[in-house]
Amino acid sequence: MVWGLAAGFYLVALFHRMSLGVASLDARERFDLSAGDIATLSALQLGLYLAMTIPAGLAADRIGPRRALAIGLVLMAVGETAFGLATAAPLALGGRALVGVGDAFMFLSVLRLAQSWFPAARYALLASLTGMAGAIGQIGTTVPLGLALDGAGWTATFAGTGVLTGALAIACVRL
Repeated sequence: MVWGLAAGFYLVALFHRMSLGVASLDARERFDLSAGDIATLSALQLGLYLAMTIPAGLAADRIGPRRALAIGLVLMAVGETAFGLATAAPLALGGRALVGVGDAFMFLSVLRLAQSWFPAARYALLASLTGMAGAIGQIGTTVPLGLALDGAGWTATFAGTGVLTGALAIACVRL
């Protein structure tokens, strides 16, 4: 049960990671950005994700994977909410940066939980299923996010996903 919920957190992380790709045309209009500026938002998010994976993995070992997951979820929630409320590029950039940093805490922490809760013989299966949860998050970003942006608009969509991620952080703390 704990691992399943944690894998669900990874699904959410991949949803957030891919959301800018779905919303890039809307972001371009909202912030009056060039295609290169949109690429900068993505590159910053991915770069911070990559730079933070080792510190996030160390945090999972030092403070425990549940706390590391909660930290990641909070960072992503704040970042996605800021991105949704942003009306100018600097706040949008900061929001995407927080999403990238928060995302770095997810995968390794889920694997750490799997390693702690299950016998070694199941670890490869659980690592594969965790990766599959992430793939579902990537796929799940496309149509639902596009429909939400068309129906509810930018602010409601991104602030709403930020708030939902914050609620998941609370659930994570109560694991």
